[in-house]
Amino acid sequence: MSSPDIDICIIGAGVIGTSITRQVNLAYPDLTIMLIEQNQNPGMVTSARNSEVLHAGLYYPPHSLKAKHCIRGHQKLMKFCEERHVPCHNSGKYIVANEGEEATLLGIERNASACGVTSLEHVTRKALKQLEPNIKADQALFSPATAIIDSHQLMLALQADIPATTIALATELIAISPYSYKGHTAFSLVFRDHNTSSEFTVSSQLLINAAGLTAPLLANELYQKCGEQMRRPDWLRGHFEYSKGNYFGYSGQSPFSSLVYPVPARDGRGLGVHATLDLAGQCRFGPDVERLQLDSEAIKGANHSAATIYEVDSARLDHFIQQISRYYPSLDPSRLQPDYSGIRCQWKSPAGYTDFQIDDQLASGVGLLQYLGIDSPGLTSSLSLAEDAVQRIRLSGLFH
Repeated sequence: MSSPDIDICIIGAGVIGTSITRQVNLAYPDLTIMLIEQNQNPGMVTSARNSEVLHAGLYYPPHSLKAKHCIRGHQKLMKFCEERHVPCHNSGKYIVANEGEEATLLGIERNASACGVTSLEHVTRKALKQLEPNIKADQALFSPATAIIDSHQLMLALQADIPATTIALATELIAISPYSYKGHTAFSLVFRDHNTSSEFTVSSQLLINAAGLTAPLLANELYQKCGEQMRRPDWLRGHFEYSKGNYFGYSGQSPFSSLVYPVPARDGRGLGVHATLDLAGQCRFGPDVERLQLDSEAIKGANHSAATIYEVDSARLDHFIQQISRYYPSLDPSRLQPDYSGIRCQWKSPAGYTDFQIDDQLASGVGLLQYLGIDSPGLTSSLSLAEDAVQRIRLSGLFH
């Protein structure tokens, strides 16, 4: 076949795909790049449906990709927000423990230290009562590095470094075919423009899969079509799980001045129903963890920003009341109202270990780089993962 039409095609304009596009464009300004997004605007799905918290990197196993990219990403994002005037606030957060939870709290501190996070502060019950009088806890850890961010303004700031002609919105990938070009596997991609219902084909030397919820579906299709040329991906060792996190808003004045997290559940299902603040100081509680059984069509449906699956079921209120009352016994249930929800895709090993999955096929001669199972702390990790993509492209020697 003839030479590819473009150098790099990135699927998915969430915070990961947009960050990668920005970083690649800055590193390789002479390359032709396309960023494809099926929704009408970037960052409308997972990137718009989270807690908007910049995590400090306390919980993730040392040497994991989550720990590495969360800590690096936090530093990069805080600097980026300062330089670009993206609204961001070092709210800090308390991780609170009651009777029987002291060992878990100590384990968090030790894990954070092993990851290189040494800023945690011990808070006694007496001190906590003075700092946050509405919290009920025997002791706590305070993370001064935890921050909150305006994710919408972040997306706009990232897009400011990307030429408008690079981004194709309301455009969906509908077919893909690998082909050989100069001893290297490139890709022919067929897209549908939802605004005009027209279809067009683009060939690309490098394909970057940052498709969020649908990234595993695309990864499976690619493995079926060019698995013989690919190094066996590590993500095949485990499986991908989907879960919904619901949030309830809390009307009126916030009872807290910082974020409040209970110690994580022993079953490892999330960080517990915690209290977060937005930049206006409004309090909301969540997320919970609602496991979903989704077929491929349902996953594709959830990748549309207005999908009905994102409606919050008011029947979950009792569960929220129970969980919140553990550390906030003065909770007024009448002030809780269903707010919003998000869905995350998480990779899990057979042993139950979770981590980001970066599938780099460049060394095997396939122009494919994939970012899969990028759940929390994906927002915090975004700029670090973008730098990772540039480093991998540079090491491949694909573009001299």
